[in-house]
Amino acid sequence: MTAKGSAEGGRGGGPEGGPAQEPAGGSARGPVAGSVAGPAGEGSARAGAAGGGDGDRGAGGTDGAGGDSPHGGTGGTGGPEPREPAEHRAPRRRDGYRGTGPGAITPDGCAVELYARMPVGDEPDVVERLIPRGAHILELGCGAGRVTHPLLERGYTVTAVDESPEMLERVRGARTVRSPIEELDLGTRFDAVMLASFLVHAGDPAVRRGLLATCRRHVAEGGAVLIQREPEDAHTRVPRERAVPGGGLVRIAASEPVAPGVRAVRCVYEFPGARWTQTFLSRPLTTETFEEALAEAGLVVDRYATEDRTWVLARAAH
Repeated sequence: MTAKGSAEGGRGGGPEGGPAQEPAGGSARGPVAGSVAGPAGEGSARAGAAGGGDGDRGAGGTDGAGGDSPHGGTGGTGGPEPREPAEHRAPRRRDGYRGTGPGAITPDGCAVELYARMPVGDEPDVVERLIPRGAHILELGCGAGRVTHPLLERGYTVTAVDESPEMLERVRGARTVRSPIEELDLGTRFDAVMLASFLVHAGDPAVRRGLLATCRRHVAEGGAVLIQREPEDAHTRVPRERAVPGGGLVRIAASEPVAPGVRAVRCVYEFPGARWTQTFLSRPLTTETFEEALAEAGLVVDRYATEDRTWVLARAAH
């Protein structure tokens, strides 16, 4: 699963010395290097001493409609066929998601070269206000590491997850895991889980439920889940555009209904010498439906953490 809109995933042993990319799996894992075990029975990955917009990558794709179902069983005769581990499967193109432009395109239509160019926004500042430095963060949909790298620089430990191997090749300094978010089960809990880039607005409600279940499954007792929602005017203030450093321009060109409660959003990204487009599916959520979706996953809103209510601090419900 690749990060969307404002957020953006390093493979091990490469020529540039990136960290080892680990396969996703359902077996329990101990705390990663640089962390210490949490309280007994929690399996919480704890960080050790210091070392972690409007691009509108939609909610869906790897995190969107038509996503892969959870792992099948391994039953005997007549049972479902065993599924190949996520790290061995080629990512499957998501229905309703597409992208154009130079370089690799992820299953949800994101251009790897584009996301490697996109500058970081205020995400690290938001995280730092809500999560103490030194915490171990599970970043779901890390993309090319646009947010990962600043978090590492601020002293966080990051486990970065994405389903795109091309995105993960760009990540440096973090443990990386290749997997669709909705299938992820590391058997480890984290101080904080981050689901940014409007991924919670996945076009397919089943995918959204999978994303939030992954958040709940991996957050430690007393830990935090940070979720980024779409702005209230995301689908009404269209078209709109903004300039980005490096001479780039991000344009939200259209948002059109394609199914009950689902919109197709088309973005255009123009940089000197390169142009990309992306279309993704988004399911707008009112505050009420958003909180209902969290409750279904066993999560509850602690507070809306920014004035525009796009960043939400949630916790496990008791």
